[in-house]
Amino acid sequence: MDWDNRPGYHHVDKLCEALLKTTTHAIPQRQVDEILACCNALDDYDKKPIKYDPKYSSGTTGGRFAQTRRPTGNFGAADVRR
Repeated sequence: MDWDNRPGYHHVDKLCEALLKTTTHAIPQRQVDEILACCNALDDYDKKPIKYDPKYSSGTTGGRFAQTRRPTGNFGAADVRR
């Protein structure tokens, strides 16, 4: 049982152990088979994706230093001269 009193947590634990055994990018076929067996043994509750609620919304979409677009979209010679 896990902290939500759901059975099958030991399957999740076995999957974590199998994933932590991988030490290189090239995984031998026996480890692939072990990981797939652990994934197939999971309960349906553990297989469904986790949905997180959006906590922050930003006015801009983009990367770390995103800014709102200018009407022209590019810097012109007048914008660069100061």
